[in-house]
Parts: sequence; structure tokens; C-alpha cells
Amino acid sequence: MELSQMTVAEKLGQMVMCGFHGETCDEQLRALITRQHVGGIIYFTRNVVAPKQIHELSAALQQAAIESNGIPLLIATDQEGGMVTRIKSGVTPIPGQMALGAAGDEQAVRQLACISGSELRHLGINMNLAPCLDIQNNPRNPVIGVRSYGSDPQRVARMGAAAIAGYQEAGIVPVVKHFPGHGDTSVDSHLAVPTIPHDLARLRERELVPFVEAITCGADVIMTAHVLFSAIDGTLPATLSKPVLTGLLREQLGFDGVIMTDCMEMKAIADTFGTEKAAVMAVEAGADIVLISHTYAAQLGALQALHEAVEAGVLTEERIDRSVSRILHMKKKRGVMPPPLPWVDAQEQLERPEAIACAKALSAKSITVVRDEARLIPLRKEESVLVIYPKSAVTTGADERIEAAQSLGEQLARYGYRVIETCIDANPTLAEIEAVLAKSREAEQLVVATYNAQNYPAQLELLQLLTTLHGAKRLVAVALRNPYDARAAEQIGTYVAAYESSPLALESLARVLAGEQEAVGTLPVWLE
Repeated sequence: MELSQMTVAEKLGQMVMCGFHGETCDEQLRALITRQHVGGIIYFTRNVVAPKQIHELSAALQQAAIESNGIPLLIATDQEGGMVTRIKSGVTPIPGQMALGAAGDEQAVRQLACISGSELRHLGINMNLAPCLDIQNNPRNPVIGVRSYGSDPQRVARMGAAAIAGYQEAGIVPVVKHFPGHGDTSVDSHLAVPTIPHDLARLRERELVPFVEAITCGADVIMTAHVLFSAIDGTLPATLSKPVLTGLLREQLGFDGVIMTDCMEMKAIADTFGTEKAAVMAVEAGADIVLISHTYAAQLGALQALHEAVEAGVLTEERIDRSVSRILHMKKKRGVMPPPLPWVDAQEQLERPEAIACAKALSAKSITVVRDEARLIPLRKEESVLVIYPKSAVTTGADERIEAAQSLGEQLARYGYRVIETCIDANPTLAEIEAVLAKSREAEQLVVATYNAQNYPAQLELLQLLTTLHGAKRLVAVALRNPYDARAAEQIGTYVAAYESSPLALESLARVLAGEQEAVGTLPVWLE
């Protein structure tokens, strides 16, 4: 369908992407597509059962869209890798971005993005909300952290450009995020409005560098941050700010692709401005696609608010046409609905041996020995090992809980170690700490895993007590998420960064601890 043939309702529908609750194309979801004409659907873990189900769901959604107005849907998900992975089985596991930054292999990042993108395409997904181009500047950042390639703007820019190229090579629309940068915040925008106070010169030197590179490389879509940049707009967060989206992104940086909002139900927006009102504000500011991930009533309300804004002249049809023209051009350019392979053929393209080998090789290159003052790595085979392992915690609204089939202790046991393993809470109780201390007296070597320890004082207390009790006696600490744990526990002489507790990372970590492979990763953040 050409733009000139579309009704206002069809145009506005193209400008909204919706999430839903369910695993099939039910009547409510079908109504969003056929009656409200929404142009995009996003999958979360709640929508995912298995690859075959996703394949069937995607086909059903596209059929509904084509029968309705002939315009294929954008079908999106957040398959960033690591701990932000919506499809957790049946596809090639992808290391998270900080692990990739530590590995430092841009060509492999491109190859892995192409592999992941190709698998998504075979499931009917044509858009990935990745890569994150946020620079990890703030050790206390609660929402970006290991989702960033690191602290160096040039490294983030290079890695991001490689991922963009890989996804586009696979026919996927990559969505780079979160413009102008969410890395130097200490507040999660899922919960409140963060503020970044830096002047524009500083933003150009750091935060904006990866986005400028992405635009130069031909990024299709840029997602906004619900962050207030006081040097540009002291009143409104970037998602709702015309000086940010139109003035900075469009006019100064020259981006002519699609601008997409982060979810408008995040509290930074919903609790401050209201999802429906903010949908209109975002379009006024320059956004082309409004993302509303969860609530059917909010989705209908936002569509209604957009209609009313057009009728009242707040939004002109000319303004709407500019956005829809960009969206349709992008859909055509990326061929968002190729002839789908039957499932029997599509499944053969998933988890291919060469794809798994690529992911494992890159994961192996990511493991980083931050320090090993007493040369405790590899662990000694002739001595018993106590592994102390905190439960992984969902720390942000973007996280998933990814359970490993084998624990770190079980992975070590595969290499002939006598392992005793104890699991504790992420914020262990006094009773748990006392039990660990008692058990540690029986062990000749200790491997103490931490998980965002700087946010859990009891983890740091446990480390201090173990150090006091054992001194430097064969105590190896491992950061299973935030590498800043090594800074928070400077008394520990041996610290290894794995960046995530995914099954792939635990396998790579165990190989390093066992001396089966050398740790070649370089720390991608600054601990000073």
C-alpha cells in the first residue's frame, strides 16, 4: 500500500509498536493489527515457548497484517545477548555486550550478529532492539552495566558498527539504543527519570560518539532514552524533547532514519507524564514509532490520543506522513517479510554447529583476569575446591533469569576437581554467612562468585570475613556480572571477570579456572 492510499488511522497505526500477553495470535492481538492497524509487534519472554511456536506465531501475525492492509509488520524482540535474551533455548547463545567488548574481536562480533540475526529471521522476527551504544561511565549504573561494550567511546563505536553490519547482513533491522546515552546514570528509567548534567561538549566527546558512528554506518532505527539531558533540555527527557530528537539527532547529527521510543510504560514516562499523553508528546518531539509494551488499554488510549491530536491540529497530517514515509521506506529497504521457510527447513538453520562454535570461541576470549597477585590460576587439581555461588538476581526491568544446566562447581568437576558447592542468596543472611565460613574451613581452595556485590553489602562482608579467616590462601573471586566488584573488594588478590552467569559464560570460566584455556579478555571498563 502506498502512503497516498492510506487513511489517517492506518498511518497512525504504523507509528505504534505493541507488546501483548500470550503465546498465540488471539482476538485482542488480531484486533490491534486488523482494526487499529498497528505496524509493529514486540516479543518478550512471556510470549516465547519454543522456536516452532515463535515461527508459527510470526506467520499468523504477518498473515493478519497482509490480509488487513497489505503492509507487513515489524516483529521485534530484545535479543541483546547475555542476561538480556528473550529467546533462551533452541537458538545459538550469544554473549552479552560487555563480554564481547572484553573479547575485543570486531569481526567476530559482526559474524555473531549475523548468526543471531539469521536465526531470528528464520523465526519470523525482523527487528532486534540491539545493540546498546550506551557508554558505561558510571559504576553505579543500575540498568546498563554489562549491556554496554565498555567505557571507551571508540571501542563502543567500533563494536556497535560491527553488530549493526552483521544484523543488516542477515536482513534484520537493528535498533541502536538509548540515544543520547544512558550509560552515565545512577537511576533506572524503568523506575524514575534519570538526569545527566554534562554539557554538550562532553556529550560530543563521549556519549554521542557511538551514535555518530552508527549514523555514518547507515543505522536504520535509533531508540530514545527516557533520560533528561539538562544541557539540551532542562525540562523534558530525551524521548519527549524536540531539542534532543529534532534539534540534535535530526538536524545536527543528520539522522534521517526511524526514531523509536523506549517503552512508554516505563515509570520515567508513565508516572510523570502518562503513557497516552506522552505518545503525542514524543511524536511532536520527532519520534516516528511509539513503543507500548504491555497494556492493551494504554495502547488503545495512545492511539486515540494520537487521533485526537491530528483532529485538533496539534499534529498535522504532513507531520504524520513524514514518519510513515520513513517507516515504509525502512520496511521496504530491509525486506521485512521475505517468503518464510516451512518449519521443517527453518529449524535446520538454528543452532548450527559452526554457529555454536563461533559463540563459544568468542565467550572464551571474553574471560578476564583482572588481577592474580599470588598466581592462583589455574586451580590445583590435587586440592579440594569450595565454590560459593550467589543466586543471580534480576536487577533491571530488561533482565531475564537465565538458569544454567550446570553450575560453576559442576563445570569445574568435569575437569577432575573435588568440588563442594554452596549456593547463597544474592544478599546472604547472617546465618548463610556463618554456614559458609564454617564450610570454608574444610576446603583447601576457595572460589567465591559475586553478583553485583557493590549493590549487596552482605556479599562484600562475606568476602572480607573469608579473607580475614584464610588470608591469601587460594581464594579466587569471580565477578559473574558487574566487573566493578573487583574494585569494591580490593582486599581480594585474585579476581576474574566473567560479565554474566549465562551457561556459556560459566563453561568458559570453568575452562580458565581449570587451566584448559588462557584468559585473554581485557577489562572494557575503567575501575579507577
